[in-house]
Order: sequence, then C-alpha cells, then structure tokens
Amino acid sequence: MDKYAIKEMMQKEEGKVYCFPLGVEAENVETDQNRQFVSEEEKEKIGEIDGIKRAFTDGCNTIVAGCTTYGATPASNSPSDIVDAIGLIYQNRYNTGYSAGYGKGLEDGVDQMAVKTGNYTWTFSGNKYNQGGKYLNIIGPDNSLSYDTGEAHLIACAITETENLYFFGYDEANKNYFAPGQVTTSVDASGKIYINVPSGMRITNYHGTGEEDYGTTTITVTYYYY
Repeated sequence: MDKYAIKEMMQKEEGKVYCFPLGVEAENVETDQNRQFVSEEEKEKIGEIDGIKRAFTDGCNTIVAGCTTYGATPASNSPSDIVDAIGLIYQNRYNTGYSAGYGKGLEDGVDQMAVKTGNYTWTFSGNKYNQGGKYLNIIGPDNSLSYDTGEAHLIACAITETENLYFFGYDEANKNYFAPGQVTTSVDASGKIYINVPSGMRITNYHGTGEEDYGTTTITVTYYYY
C-alpha cells in the first residue's frame, strides 16, 4: 500500500460528523512525496522530465570524459566547469601550435632567405674561317651574352673567371681601335644573367692576325639567388 495514500472519508449521522481514515491500494492510486495525488498524464510528464535530466547529465559526463582525454579535466560536470576546461584545452593547443609553428617557420624562413650561388660558363672555340667551329666576336650593346638560370629570385651576378678573353674598342666608321669600356653584368626578373658590352666594344677569342690566332675562350659567371 502506498504510504502516502491515506484518504479521509466523512459521514454525517444524527448530526455528528465521523472521519474514517481509509487506505487505498498503490496500484489504484499514486501520490507524490508531498502526498498529492498524481494522474497518469502527470506521471507521464514527470517521466519525460526525468528522461531529459538523465540525458543532460549523461551528455555532460560524456563531454567531461572528452575534455579529460584532450588534456583538461573539469572540476565537475557542470556546464561552467566544462566551459573552463574547454578554454584550457584551446589555450594549451594554441600555445603548442604557436611554439611549433614559430620554430618551424623561423627555420624555413632562414633557409628560404639564405643566399645561394650558382655558376655558368660560356665556352667558345674555333674561328671565323672554320665553318664547323664556334668563335666569339661580340659587338656591344646589341649582342651581349645572356643565360637563363631558371631561378626566380636572382639578386646579382659577376664575372668570376675568364680564359683567353680579349677586349678592344673598334670604331667601324673610321676603322679605328680604342681602349675598351667597362663590361658589366646584370640580372632580370625572368631568371636571366647578362654580360653587357658597351657600345663600340668587342670581346673576342681572337688574339692575333692569322687564321690560327683563335683560342678557346671561357667566361664564368657566378650568380646569387635565394
């Protein structure tokens, strides 16, 4: 019998009121803890509310377990403590990622910005009388030497070694020779290096007056890039 299910019945007889406490079987009627009778509809609603409470608690416990797995255990399964743990996970991951990224980025940046060097050598041999040979007779500035290095970030270049290379100035109109000007080097954004010959100047492998006076000429340029 339901311990709360006590029902009082009143009966009047001959001007007197009689009260009879009556017990009721629990399967017939139910009360809550405040001895209030509960209908089937109310009982169903209470069950739904209890289910929501259990689902919420289970969800909070699942989140607590997840937070613990990822490095921060909440003080309790309350939403505010869970939020604090999530904030700690975020901060720890940010700090770890920043430290790793900064170190790797710095390492890569130094490597990328380090100046590297490359070399290219032009080689010329033969003379103008030898149809199968290749001779050097460059008249500046329209016929300067160039080479495509394939590097996108060239900084500068310089002639670092030559062999059997001869310079002279020649005035075609007056057939006069004169002292040569300054040979310069340059680079461009497309990755090419240049040897620039001043106007009227020649660079050649010819060093005499006869057919055999053509040597093998080499010009080596060192270029710098990152």
